[in-house]
Amino acid sequence: MAVIARKMHNSGANHRDFYLGHFLLQPGYRDGELSVDASDLFVIDLHRMQLRRHTPTRWQVKDIAGLHYSSLNLGLTRNDLLRFIRTYRGHTPLRQSLGKSPTCGALPIASEPILLVAGRVLGEKSTAG
Repeated sequence: MAVIARKMHNSGANHRDFYLGHFLLQPGYRDGELSVDASDLFVIDLHRMQLRRHTPTRWQVKDIAGLHYSSLNLGLTRNDLLRFIRTYRGHTPLRQSLGKSPTCGALPIASEPILLVAGRVLGEKSTAG
């Protein structure tokens, strides 16, 4: 999902409804066994997608925040979230991607809205005071 999000945003697109429910997994099999490598993941419901030369940061933040929100009840660990950030950011060093959040930008705390956390994932500085 992080690779799909990165490619979509790098190509100038944003989904506007980027939630887990808008992914379709087509299971693939090798030698009669379920295989991650043989499976395909698709983004669906593209009717509200926007295309530009460059995806504005605010739309990147909204997409990533929506994906994060829709995954809150899945029991993802801090490592799962860090892995997503690392994959989404590509070759950007992880420390640079995380900002200075006490939660390393991966787990929101009550006083830190998710959009600010997502903004840090995308490299913006927090303006929260």
